[in-house]
Amino acid sequence: MLTYNSHLQDKQPYADHQRSAALADMRQRSPYTQMGQNHQDVLGALTDSAATSLDMQAYKANTDYTLQQQDAQRQLALAGLRQQAEAEQNERDLATNRLQMMTGFANNVLGGLFT
Repeated sequence: MLTYNSHLQDKQPYADHQRSAALADMRQRSPYTQMGQNHQDVLGALTDSAATSLDMQAYKANTDYTLQQQDAQRQLALAGLRQQAEAEQNERDLATNRLQMMTGFANNVLGGLFT
């Protein structure tokens, strides 16, 4: 049975604690209190829009990272299997060469007996 282990460090580019920190920074009270609740509502809507965009970009970045990591692990596993197949082929070639040399030696020894 063949077992091949490879592990790449899993560190996604965007974590949940980063999202929380970014949202906390975006959710500020309006500095223009003289404009009233309307300005705060507009600022809140812009913040929500920015948060949604941030979430979409973070999801895309994390998904892209996961796909690239899986591809890298797949390539590592294939490289390991390729090396193992080459090693097995080299072992078979060596055994074949040894057998051919032994057969050639035996033919030379036995060939001299019957001439």
